Amino acid sequence: MSSRRIKDSSYSLTGFEKAINATVQWFFFYRMIWVIAAVGAIIVFAFIAWNTSLPVDRIKNIATVLTCGSIIIGIFYAILNYEINYYKYKKDRILARKQASFQIASEWHKDAIVHNLKITKKLYEENKHLIDENKSKEFSELLESNEEARAALLSIFNYLECLSLGISEDIHDEDFMHGFFRSIFISYLNDYDFYIQYRRKKYNNANVWIKFTELAAKWRSNTSINQKQ
Repeated sequence: MSSRRIKDSSYSLTGFEKAINATVQWFFFYRMIWVIAAVGAIIVFAFIAWNTSLPVDRIKNIATVLTCGSIIIGIFYAILNYEINYYKYKKDRILARKQASFQIASEWHKDAIVHNLKITKKLYEENKHLIDENKSKEFSELLESNEEARAALLSIFNYLECLSLGISEDIHDEDFMHGFFRSIFISYLNDYDFYIQYRRKKYNNANVWIKFTELAAKWRSNTSINQKQ
């Protein structure tokens, strides 16, 4: 079973996890109160052990109370520190994904991509009839005869495929990318899906820009559902 299918079939306990994290953070914030209370309880139990034990057993029983109390406090601290460190790790990982997403999204406004966008815009405007009529063979032959337009369009699709792969591998934050690229992805899928399908058949490769088309179709489907609601 592919990792993609495993992700789609997984379930989430987000609400329960948030409650656990909030509880752990509350205990961690007031940790000194719990330690003082635990030390107080140990003193009380030690006093009780002293008063209720035979003289020969007093030292042994007090040592047992102190040892057990220290172990409980140690376990309490270890659990809290583990949970807090794990929670911090998850927050840092989310922040790292968002930073990586911002950096690669900012590339969309760099000169190289802007130059390619200008070329593909001209290509689209001059050959809109082929695109509207889904004349994939004619459109592909046109690109083969125009190296600059072909290179520009393929460069953009490769860039979008890279973004999509980063999201599928959990390198980039999908919510951030969705907010920035949703309309761009949907627009390129709507306009050039016929050409992508043609290239897949021509080169007998069903994986040509597959991550891009899957993600764009997903976002397009979600948009349609939200509009209906």
